[in-house]
Amino acid sequence: MMFLHFLGILSSVACYKVVTSPWAPIVNCEIGANSTTFSGYALALLELMAEDLNISDDYTVECESYDDMINKVKNKEADFAIGGISITSDLYDSFTLSIPTIDSGLVLIVNKETRNLLWLFLEPFDYTLWICWIFSGVFVAHVLWILERSDKGAISFAYPDGILQALWQTYASLFLASDRKIKTIPGRLFQLSYWLISYILLAAYAADLATRLSISLKYTTIKSYQDLSGEKVGCFTKDASILNYFKADSKSYNNDATEGKNMLSDLKNGNLDAVALPKPLAIYLASQDCELAIVGNIFANDYYTMIFRDDFDAEMFAKLNRVLQMLTENYESKALENFYFLEANGDPCYDTETMPINLTEVGGLWAVLGVGIFLSISMHYVIKKFVIKKTNKEDNYQLNFVDPNTPDDNDLMNKFQKILGSSEVKVSDKMKELEECIRRYSSGCSLFESTLKKMSNTLEEL
Repeated sequence: MMFLHFLGILSSVACYKVVTSPWAPIVNCEIGANSTTFSGYALALLELMAEDLNISDDYTVECESYDDMINKVKNKEADFAIGGISITSDLYDSFTLSIPTIDSGLVLIVNKETRNLLWLFLEPFDYTLWICWIFSGVFVAHVLWILERSDKGAISFAYPDGILQALWQTYASLFLASDRKIKTIPGRLFQLSYWLISYILLAAYAADLATRLSISLKYTTIKSYQDLSGEKVGCFTKDASILNYFKADSKSYNNDATEGKNMLSDLKNGNLDAVALPKPLAIYLASQDCELAIVGNIFANDYYTMIFRDDFDAEMFAKLNRVLQMLTENYESKALENFYFLEANGDPCYDTETMPINLTEVGGLWAVLGVGIFLSISMHYVIKKFVIKKTNKEDNYQLNFVDPNTPDDNDLMNKFQKILGSSEVKVSDKMKELEECIRRYSSGCSLFESTLKKMSNTLEEL
């Protein structure tokens, strides 16, 4: 941790009086017997600004309570103040404000409770991602059906049966359980794109779930600002209106860093359900108590500033703002944030509730599926339009030089000819038999007629 003892460096003709207030990790004041040393983000930032301006004259820094700090600048007992000073309408009307020294915001601190493991397996993904992933499989199945449908293929041409088969292929193939094989190149290409995004999501799911199982398995019913309705929430007085907007039962505390510890004490004693604190202060306090956890993300943005007396030198004010803007643009101020808010705390014991992976965080994966659709459909169209058409032309050309009848047709005709031939023989034999019968009948009739004549002649003679 860097300790600073400031000996004024802001003006070649004047000694400026700077006032601050303890607001760890933004400002730490260590009051000794003979002097006071200062450390923290705000004082380190002020030192960088002074070094950039190459100012060598002395100035003094005093450490006061928050209210005394504000009043000293207001009463012109100090030239400006730096520290955990949020931009508010009251300050805007009463003081000259610098550009923001840090982007902050409210976060929630809650007591840790035992985690319920029943639905833990669903927590790695946000519900929007679960829905999108499941229904993307339905969409993939329809595309596969279009690419693979065939009366003799793995996927039926008929819609109901074909879609069910494609759905089974889509989901079961991820776990090597499908008994169907994709045969066309477009179908295989498209399925590979779906496999790619699915296996990336499965890997992310497994990693996130493993993390959730390996941490201290802590959980609270309040996971974000959306759960604040009706809950008792402690906050600084200036933030009470924000919590009231979310229908929380807010309890206000004086705007002083020491009051933050009082809030956490009430939280641990059961008098509060949650505490809403500026993020830098929340990280600092939660890192010192392993029974507390920061949950969710920033839900109300806040910005810290420097306040100047209304008659502060305009030229110096412009220079300070210019340097502050430069430090922000080249990320030097961000490096200070990382050091004082994260690294300087050593190995913090606080747990931040792991947020589920949402749809927007993996939005780029769906572009892979889109590319797969475009390439596979285009390839399918080319194959259907040109390759199959060319094959049909070659088949038609060959048909002009061969018997148009199929082998089955020829077999049928041969059988018919055999049957017809045997029938003709039988009819011919029957005709011959009939002719023989007629001949015999005719000879019989002639014989009977001659006999009848003989009998008639005999009767006449008698």
